[in-house]
Amino acid sequence: MSIDQNVLNSEPVNLLGRMYADEYAAQRGTPDQIPSMLNAIGACAGFAAQIAVWRELISPALRDPGDFLILATTKLNEHFLFGDAINLFLFATMADRLSFLSLAGGSLRNASELPDIGELARHVAASIGSDQFGRPRLPSGIDLPELPYAALTRTWKKAARTLQNCRDYRAGEWPALLGAVAKNLMDANPQLSPASAVKILLEAAVPISKLDPAIVEHSGIPAPKFSNWSNRAVRPENHRKIVDEVRAAMPPMPPRILARAIADPIIGFANLAGERCEAIVSQDRASIGRLFPGRDRFTATSIPKCNILFLYCTLSPSGEVSGFATPLRDLIGISQAALAVIASELPADNLKNQEFVRSLARGDNAAVDLVITLNRNGEAFGRFFHSLFEMMLNGVSMPMAWVTLAPQGPYPPPDVAEMIFHMERGGAAFASEHTAQLPSR
Repeated sequence: MSIDQNVLNSEPVNLLGRMYADEYAAQRGTPDQIPSMLNAIGACAGFAAQIAVWRELISPALRDPGDFLILATTKLNEHFLFGDAINLFLFATMADRLSFLSLAGGSLRNASELPDIGELARHVAASIGSDQFGRPRLPSGIDLPELPYAALTRTWKKAARTLQNCRDYRAGEWPALLGAVAKNLMDANPQLSPASAVKILLEAAVPISKLDPAIVEHSGIPAPKFSNWSNRAVRPENHRKIVDEVRAAMPPMPPRILARAIADPIIGFANLAGERCEAIVSQDRASIGRLFPGRDRFTATSIPKCNILFLYCTLSPSGEVSGFATPLRDLIGISQAALAVIASELPADNLKNQEFVRSLARGDNAAVDLVITLNRNGEAFGRFFHSLFEMMLNGVSMPMAWVTLAPQGPYPPPDVAEMIFHMERGGAAFASEHTAQLPSR
């Protein structure tokens, strides 16, 4: 087995997520908890990137460490390791390969939200041998109770044991798996912006990736002998060859990555349209809500916190929600839902209006899978979602369940509601009884 489209729901990612949650359980509910967990994940990912170089490229063929790593030694005889090989496992963004950052950064809206990686690398290189090395420069308003090295010392042994016990995954896949752990944590805690979360991760990961493995307990790497190394990694003419060798050891990018499965999903029904939608809200709660006993929420004039949001409202041609000053996507964002269904019918002409189309853009909100209803087709709407969620509760992903119930083609089934399904998260999924999951929030 290797990393596939279910990486966010895979065994090592779930086990690691639980480990970090348990390790920082004493901070639960405090402003420090999520940043502390990200700091630890980033530190472990940074060290895992170096371990990947040793275990995938150096040790198997007894290669000279200098073929892939660049040694820097301080006046106090401290050793630090640099090189493109480490950096590729850590934050390469290749179309066909996975790194730590290609998964951890998956919740960013665009590349402009990434920290300046070149500046970060230069800062770390310039700080070795000083008391500024390994001291993260954090986003405003965020504090950490421990430095990345302390977080590594605290959690690396447990992380490495978990990864080693999942024997189907190579060391070259460890950084990407930790990136998946980070993405799941970020998606479950949207109160911290993805840009701030990625900043915390990388400020921890980059300096830790440079550490001499001899000073890291349970590194799994014999203490290196820092003498007579080759200079292959130093010489620019070898860059292309090194990249090709590292790329071959990195996990391939799956054709798509499915969203993390949600355990014990909560469904919310928000009627912002008043009497006009009371009847269909009642129908939907009766036909769909009963699949979620004790986990259905109904509100009028407000938005509930939930994993699945059914929203009933009147939308103007420009995308404004009648009676509300808050934009549509911000209303959906309040729910923190992974899946949002605009369950009241939308005039098809609205989709021809560019203002309306712009109103559907996520803005500063977390990604959400969005369904827009054009024609409920009577009771067909409720039957469809009842069947859809029934399949999902049995472990079928939403995209697969959707195309099973509503096959694509020129002649759609006559008894299906007319809807548009836009995937931003990659398709919601529920955890079946056979898929162990962390609580969704």
